[in-house]
Amino acid sequence: RLRDAHGETVAHAWHFVGGLPARRDATVGLEAWLERDAAGAPRLRMATRALAVAVRAEVPGWVADDDAFHLGPGEERRVALRPEAPGALPPSRATVRALNSEAVVTVRAT
Repeated sequence: RLRDAHGETVAHAWHFVGGLPARRDATVGLEAWLERDAAGAPRLRMATRALAVAVRAEVPGWVADDDAFHLGPGEERRVALRPEAPGALPPSRATVRALNSEAVVTVRAT
């Protein structure tokens, strides 16, 4: 794991001995919140209780700066959002899911 001066993870390397988990659990404890960074730009903050494989966010009208990343047990990650078109309204809803979970998480605003 590579972190910046503020402790934020900027890069991760994963190696799954034996391959990616083949089982899908009902939930991995994935949670997400819509928030703003220090400059006021929208971002998603995500945390998980168990390994979350290939985490993806769907935010209508917005694109996540990172997509299909893994999140380890107890980890938290913040992902910046960029508008798909100039002048886009702030994001009002989003969902987050992991490949190894059947649950679709509705994002809560903070």
